Amino acid sequence: MSEPSFPGARIDVRDLLRIDVDAELRKVTRGQLLGPWQAPTELVRRAIAAGARHVDVHFSRGQVECIDDGAPIDEATMENLARLLDRDATHAVRHAGLAGLEAANEHALLCMAGLDAKRLEVVSTQGSAETRLTSESHQTIVQRGAPPNGPNNVVRLTARDCAGARARAVLEQNCGFARATIRVNGVELVSPFASAWFTAPIQEPLPGELAIMGQGETARAWLLIHGVVTTHVHITPAPPFDAAIEMGAQADSGTSAADLRALLEPRLRELVGQGLAYLSSLARRSSGLPLPLRIRVTEILLQTALRHDALTSVETLPMFPLANGHGGLGWYDLAHLRQLAATRGHRLDAVDPTAPVEPLDENCLLLSERARQLLSELARIRLEAPRNKDYRGGWATRARAWAWRTGASVSLGLRRLIGRAPQAVPRGTLLAPERALLDALMQEQRGASRLSIEMCEGAGEVVGDRQRVWLPRRSAPVRRAVQLYAQEPRWLYPIAIALLADHGQITASSRQRWQQIDRHVESH
Repeated sequence: MSEPSFPGARIDVRDLLRIDVDAELRKVTRGQLLGPWQAPTELVRRAIAAGARHVDVHFSRGQVECIDDGAPIDEATMENLARLLDRDATHAVRHAGLAGLEAANEHALLCMAGLDAKRLEVVSTQGSAETRLTSESHQTIVQRGAPPNGPNNVVRLTARDCAGARARAVLEQNCGFARATIRVNGVELVSPFASAWFTAPIQEPLPGELAIMGQGETARAWLLIHGVVTTHVHITPAPPFDAAIEMGAQADSGTSAADLRALLEPRLRELVGQGLAYLSSLARRSSGLPLPLRIRVTEILLQTALRHDALTSVETLPMFPLANGHGGLGWYDLAHLRQLAATRGHRLDAVDPTAPVEPLDENCLLLSERARQLLSELARIRLEAPRNKDYRGGWATRARAWAWRTGASVSLGLRRLIGRAPQAVPRGTLLAPERALLDALMQEQRGASRLSIEMCEGAGEVVGDRQRVWLPRRSAPVRRAVQLYAQEPRWLYPIAIALLADHGQITASSRQRWQQIDRHVESH
């Protein structure tokens, strides 16, 4: 059968099937990079994938340079890159270069070619030869010569937005987990886990590292490819920990963030289980942990048990310190606390472990405010600040306390009769530090007598009865209390003793304690 003939020029059907290499390159680049600012991060990832132990990145005006000691870029890769960048080559030649780079998993170099950079220079030293590729103004030159005893690989890129502040910030944020030494303009990157209170390796098949940070309310998994963050996942339900997981064995540099999250999904239960196991192990040796880590672990486990109805996970962990009355501590589990609270009206004394309160009474818990709230809600135990010792003395002490309270009530009654009773200052007119102290004092004494605490004008003494207390805002003790609490919230307990002892009357022991606090403020 003969081909049909048409008048005029003949049409080459092969031109209709020709692949637009530039369009394909732009598509690959957009799929790999969120923007030009991510190019330096991908260069670091490429270097680490090539086995680099040291990577130096230099940012300057409009240019970024990545130098590494990884395996040299092989001759075939340099040739494929040159073919792709050569705008005078045929489409078939350029497409062969693109396909060759994809097959070699050189996605970073592909992206550099797709950025439409003003200048791209790639230098590779291998053995006794150096290959230098320079692409500028759509012209590509490849030169070969003797190596100048320099690093194995150098990539210099001049392109819009590839060397700005955003590019540097993205690199520093995503490359800190890498096992290589990475320097940015001469300054070595520090791992995000350097400030963690606890780190431990994650077992296979999820190689990586788990960390307990000083803050955070949800668990996060940072998914890495060749040590560089590609994406992160918030894990719920789970105790708040951070995990850096290397996914390079299951994916390559071209794998999308969505694909990485899908790969992690079937292993989340195992990851959460390992996190709980590490936390439980820490809780079992609470007595030997540094105080900040012990506080954090206790809060995490109580929060996990409360949120996810997992009381059994903390029931037998000896992570609750109780004072023995002789300057020492015993470590007990939740079951012991319940038994002890049952003999004391379902209440226990508790103070913040960082508060300078001494000596501690027997069976007084040392828990942070957050841990006290969680434990009270979880175990239905009322946790209160220890009452002033004046209330627990002998008959003479109790008589003096009764006299103070009676005198306060009589004095307040007389003031009301003559029209000189204190008038509360509206909360809207109080300063923010004053409102903060009032709220904290109400919270501190909530389990004792349910006092209503107000600020009033004047500079006299604290007055009140069993239902209400007025704090003269211009008095020296109250002003000191406001100032001290704003500087150091941990001093709340002694402030409460000084201002609220005997429901408003400052006893001799309270005054002595307040004088010590006052001297502390003056000295600072």
